[in-house]
Amino acid sequence: MERTLPELRREIDSIDKQIVELIARRMELVHSIGRRKQARGLPIAHPRRQAKVMADAEKKARALRLSPQLVERIFALILAESLQIQEKMVVSSKDKS
Repeated sequence: MERTLPELRREIDSIDKQIVELIARRMELVHSIGRRKQARGLPIAHPRRQAKVMADAEKKARALRLSPQLVERIFALILAESLQIQEKMVVSSKDKS
């Protein structure tokens, strides 16, 4: 039996909630990584890591028959936000000293 429109929308709503929760978890990890980078005096940006994340995401998108361009745009936003969070941590740390 075919699912109704409200049932399909409820499933999308559930997936959307999971996406937001996963992004929140990722940003928690970004904070943890930022603290470790600060403690070790490491640079915030890591271009090779960013390129690998993008390449892996695009490869997974292709395997799942998703638009690689869509996934690239999404991950570009996620990576930009991650970088901005860590940069703010550095500025905040300097302000406190």
